[in-house]
Amino acid sequence: MGSIQNAVDSLSDGGAVLLSTGTFEESVVIQNGVQVIGICPRFTQIVSTAPTVDFGTVEITGDGDNSIRNLTISGPRPGVWVWDLTGTAHVQGVVINQAEFVAFAFSGDNNSTLVEDTVIRDTAPSATDGYGWGMELFGNTSLELRNVNFESNTDTSLYAVGAGINIAADNLVIARTQADATTLSGGWGIALFEGATMTLNQGYLIENRGLAVVAQEEGTSIEAHDVVVANTYEDGSDQTWGQAFNIRLGAHASLSQTYVT
Repeated sequence: MGSIQNAVDSLSDGGAVLLSTGTFEESVVIQNGVQVIGICPRFTQIVSTAPTVDFGTVEITGDGDNSIRNLTISGPRPGVWVWDLTGTAHVQGVVINQAEFVAFAFSGDNNSTLVEDTVIRDTAPSATDGYGWGMELFGNTSLELRNVNFESNTDTSLYAVGAGINIAADNLVIARTQADATTLSGGWGIALFEGATMTLNQGYLIENRGLAVVAQEEGTSIEAHDVVVANTYEDGSDQTWGQAFNIRLGAHASLSQTYVT
């Protein structure tokens, strides 16, 4: 087929692109109900070598039931970008490793997205635009996270802004979010703003910095059940905070079976 993109484009109404072992050096836009499936994250990789903050290595948009499975995504740009999704997206068995700027981004209005059995780790700041976030949500998005692990991302692991964002997470791990190397600030685990809502069932947040969970402004809320928040370190820039939960300016939190240490 010449490229993954050529194979995707040849499937105008659903179907699957099955990848063998190897590293595929390209960026891919998935739509029209196409699945892109690798052997496993260890042996199938999609890597973009062109630095940018404007496009993802893999983008999911349009209609149909789109999915990516069983592969690793990396390169000096966002790893996965979901935008203007009128259909659904399913990301399963994926490792997003050493992406830049934001590992997993949402923008525009998106229907249902399910991310499961996925690791998002070691996201680095862009040389031009900074960040290094694990996941960023803007616009209107319905997102379900199952068995997702955020590991050693930079500044904030999960960042959501807007009243149109609804996140449901089960078995979520957020560990060792790093401070910005220049300012020494940040290292937050979950950050919800301007009306974003989240339910979390079975969560483990360990060794983040500054704020493990922050929710801010009217309409913003988090409901957490069966959660451990441990070893939140102080902010590296001024040695303040080090808080498990910071709920402020009219935001709401409902916590049950929660252990903070």
